[in-house]
Amino acid sequence: MIYKSEFFRGTHCSKAWWLFQERTELKASRSDERDVFQLAAIETTKKARELYPQGIKVSGTTQQKIEQTLHAVQNKTSIIFNAHFQWEEVLVTVDILILEKNSWSFLLVKSAAKKKRKHLRDAALQWNVLKAKGLSLNTVCLLHINTSYVLEKKLDLNQFFTRLDMTA
Repeated sequence: MIYKSEFFRGTHCSKAWWLFQERTELKASRSDERDVFQLAAIETTKKARELYPQGIKVSGTTQQKIEQTLHAVQNKTSIIFNAHFQWEEVLVTVDILILEKNSWSFLLVKSAAKKKRKHLRDAALQWNVLKAKGLSLNTVCLLHINTSYVLEKKLDLNQFFTRLDMTA
């Protein structure tokens, strides 16, 4: 199984991908700086989920997540967090999957301040895997941090995030 991050590592540099797969002893331990970014991403995703309080979260092992996602999609669950889809050997995780009038939309949640090229590639890969799995897709949006938002008394999540349609 190839995870999305591995797929993109391979598209960026085939040698890096090979080393990552075949020479695992060369992997450096994560630095504290990387852990800070990872924590920011986790917290951003948690806040984004608060925009959809009726959503359900997929959890468990990778196989359990794939099965739970399939079950939730078949049952037309309106909002799914952490949805897992596998097509052939490619596995993707969709941050927020939303059912709207028999068609699905999904959100990529990023702790970034603006759209980046890698977000478009991420969205394209997820779109293609979901299409291959037979989902009727409507839109894909990037949900990122609004850097002009000023916190006053209480956090307004609708102002904290910027939603950018990337369907085209």
